[in-house]
Amino acid sequence: MIDRLRERAAPYIATSRQRFIVLITGVLSLSMVMVAIAFNLYRLSGVEQVDMSLPRYQNVRQQVVHDDQTPAFASSGSVNDSVVKDFIAQYDARTNKITPVQDFSNNALSDESLGLAATPPAQ
Repeated sequence: MIDRLRERAAPYIATSRQRFIVLITGVLSLSMVMVAIAFNLYRLSGVEQVDMSLPRYQNVRQQVVHDDQTPAFASSGSVNDSVVKDFIAQYDARTNKITPVQDFSNNALSDESLGLAATPPAQ
């Protein structure tokens, strides 16, 4: 009886194995196509030009000056009126620097709009 059941189930088992292989192949193919599209968008959109992690920008990364003068708030401590007013003042100052920039204008990614200090090019 068990042998008869196995004989009757054999075509279904083979079909399910084929479906699984087709599913895995399809998923891998689709993921490769999506990665290729994403990589092309990355290159064509110009984002690659501002990606400092690329190996060809290693000498530029060494020339970056880390000017970290942005005040930070302690993660612990009391919250009183003077702390809140100080935070709001700093927040408003940062907001006023970025609000004049139009979203899709040509200068949206300029050094000025990003708040980067203009430095002379390295010789």
